[in-house]
Amino acid sequence: MAYEAASSVLDFAFLQQEMPEIISFTAKINRPSENLMKKLTMEKDAHNFLHPALPSAHPLHEHILYRLNQQQWLKNSTN
Repeated sequence: MAYEAASSVLDFAFLQQEMPEIISFTAKINRPSENLMKKLTMEKDAHNFLHPALPSAHPLHEHILYRLNQQQWLKNSTN
């Protein structure tokens, strides 16, 4: 269900709103969210980042970032 919802949002963002890129992030330990980003064919950034609102010892402090541009989505959604 999450995949279908996210896929619909990407269709809307890229086709209706003509956004050039979508960025998504989550805590590094949130594997289900990262797996969804991968399933959506998003590409992982090379560098993680630290959430500025969380203390350094917090388990959710380190985040990962994924990107998907409009051309990639259109190419992958027609396959």
